[in-house]
Amino acid sequence: MKTRNRIRPLAAVMGAFALAVSSSHAAIIAFEAESGTLGDDFDPAQADAGALGGFYITTETNGTGTAPGTEARTVSYSLTVPVGTYDVYVRARVGPGNPNDDSFFYANSFGDADPTASGDWVTLNGANAAGVPIGSFGWSDALPTVTSTGGTVQWEIGAREDGFDMDAFALVTSGQVVTDSELDAAVAIPEPTTVALFGLGGLALLRRRRK
Repeated sequence: MKTRNRIRPLAAVMGAFALAVSSSHAAIIAFEAESGTLGDDFDPAQADAGALGGFYITTETNGTGTAPGTEARTVSYSLTVPVGTYDVYVRARVGPGNPNDDSFFYANSFGDADPTASGDWVTLNGANAAGVPIGSFGWSDALPTVTSTGGTVQWEIGAREDGFDMDAFALVTSGQVVTDSELDAAVAIPEPTTVALFGLGGLALLRRRRK
């Protein structure tokens, strides 16, 4: 099992909001890929027992370049994200055409990203090298960050290559270590959900998560 910057096990969950009691807290905002508003180039959620919640999304067409190109090739999510900078994680599957089934885009900031503007997007090309398995679903390593000023925000991802199947996403306070099982557990809470994690001096434990 891969271990990524491990977050301490004290967790308090309250709807879609993180409880912030000290500057030492970290958060996981985790959600199913199919929970957003899908553009027309995305297939309806596809069933697969290997996906968290049993479904994933993928695009119908191939693309290239450094931006999705049209709104039809984007998915938009409404999230409650506390102030902070977050590492991005994707739970996905690289298709059999690797390296032709191994890329997607995500917006490098919150808000309405321009699907034609390269400067609004991060391109993940070569997802297997970033930890995404070929032929089965798994979490990536930490990807380049996004920064929130707090509140309810819009965040978008974009299609690049068909055959790259996306199951879930997570935003994790930058620099914190998380395990695959912790990310899986965060997604299992009704999406989109924020899990607030505290070090010593935090609130009393509401629920203890174990690997």
